[in-house]
Amino acid sequence: TAELQKEISGIDKAIAEATKIRTSERADNTKAASDFKESAEAVTRAIEVLREFYSGSGASFVQQPEFADANSDSANVIIAVLETAQSDFSRLLAETETSESEAQEAFEALAQDSAVSKAKKEASVKGKTSEIKSLEVSVQNTSSDLETASKELDAVLEYLEKLRPQI
Repeated sequence: TAELQKEISGIDKAIAEATKIRTSERADNTKAASDFKESAEAVTRAIEVLREFYSGSGASFVQQPEFADANSDSANVIIAVLETAQSDFSRLLAETETSESEAQEAFEALAQDSAVSKAKKEASVKGKTSEIKSLEVSVQNTSSDLETASKELDAVLEYLEKLRPQI
């Protein structure tokens, strides 16, 4: 039972450590997902503002017509870079959410397996403890029976010794 108690203690320690790691991992993933989501939304807003600006409302700021085409090309490049960034942030968000989901599932499976293992070991400890108590009672009863039988044997042998002179 000492070995089983040691294993149960090991399971408890492992679950406590896994919980600590999982809590930290969840916090990191939540923070990262929030950052990626906010970044993607900010880039989306920036793209909208730039498209609005370059679609005509910003045309009044261009005073020389020859710069209009250069502005348009620059705008397209800037928007393309922002769209790439937006796509990257969205991909990172999806990857982080998937990673978080998989990590949570793995943790729950570990916790469930550990709980089952611990319950089996505790039941085994309980069964062995009960068996030890039962064997102790049996040994005590057998010792008592042996003592009684020894007394009876001594009494019979003593009686036989008394009868020998008469035989």
